[in-house]
This record gives sequence, C-alpha cells and structure tokens, in this order.
Amino acid sequence: MLPDKVFLASKSPRRLELLSSAFKNVEQINSLLEEPKWQKNQSPAQYLKECIAIKALGARQAYELYQEKIENKNTWALIVAADTVVVRGPILYGKPEGPKGAIQMLTELMGKEHQVQTAYYVGLYQGEVLQDEFQDLISTKVRFRKASLKEIEAYVKTGEPLDKSGSYGVQGPALQFVEKVEGSYASVMGLPVFEIHKQVSIWQKKFLGNKI
Repeated sequence: MLPDKVFLASKSPRRLELLSSAFKNVEQINSLLEEPKWQKNQSPAQYLKECIAIKALGARQAYELYQEKIENKNTWALIVAADTVVVRGPILYGKPEGPKGAIQMLTELMGKEHQVQTAYYVGLYQGEVLQDEFQDLISTKVRFRKASLKEIEAYVKTGEPLDKSGSYGVQGPALQFVEKVEGSYASVMGLPVFEIHKQVSIWQKKFLGNKI
C-alpha cells in the first residue's frame, strides 16, 4: 500500500494527529520557505493558493534534502502541506495579535456564519523522483451561536485561540460556540484527511494496481 512514509510540512500537533489517524509512519518536517503575508487586494482564495504553492515548494525541498540520507531509493513517500484561514465576507481572519485581537475577532464572529478555507497539497515521491502531485481548496461553513463577552474572555484566557486562525480551534473549548458545520469537520481542524486519503487511493491504483 502507498505510502511507505508520510512527511507533514507543518509544526501543528493538530495536523500531525489527524494525519496519523489515517496513515502510518508520519513524520514532521519543516518547509524551507515561509508563507507570504496577506495583501488586502487579494481574495482569501488567491492568498491560500499562493501560500500552498510556497509551502509545497518548501516541503519538496526539505524532503529532497532528507532523501539524500536514505539508502533505499525506491521508498514511496507522501508529502503533505496545508494552510487554513477563516473568512467572513471580504474579511480574512488569520492568527490574532494577542488576547485583545482574539477577543475582537471572536466578538465579530459570534452569532454569524463564516467559512473555514483550507488549501492542501500532496506530492507522491518514489525515492528522489516526484511521480505526481495534487492540490485543492476545501471550504466549510461554520456558524457560531451568540456568546457574551464574559464567555469570550474566559475562552481567550485558556490560551488556545492565540495561535489559531480566526482565534479558535474547533476541536477544543471553542466547540461550545459552534452551532452548525456544513462540510468537512476535519478541514476546519486544519487538514482534510478524507480528501487526502482519497487522492492516495487514486495513486495506489495508478502506480501499483492491485499490489499491496
């Protein structure tokens, strides 16, 4: 079965846990390139496409450096990169600038619907050779209930929102605010595992047929 090894170009423990639920032998590597800053003249989709293109290139470079140390050059390896933003209308919500920024973001999101957009990239290597690659963008609708300022402040004090796009992690205490999710719950968490696994299954048939 594909792959023998999976490399996740992300420091996120959330993404590592999600990917490890679907694949064995998952290891984190650092993309050698930093993601760009959002420009106000960019749509969220344009920004995410730019981010994932850069992350994918950095991930491939990191893997190829890693591969130089490996003796078995026929190993099948999967490279995974992803980026997630929260969007409401024309507004893109990235990571907050401190607790005050998190409170402001969450206050704006409460009682309203927003979108969580995740761009992801998967590349399939056999040894040093990139055999195929695929990228896509998943958009999921999320609606928050109305919440009081005290509730928002109590959540921000947990520290969880401070390193999350949109100032929340759907799998944590913020779940108390989530009224409805339409689409991929895993994508809201940061990684569309179903879609990644589906692509790997396509590659399994393409390159190995019925071989396991």
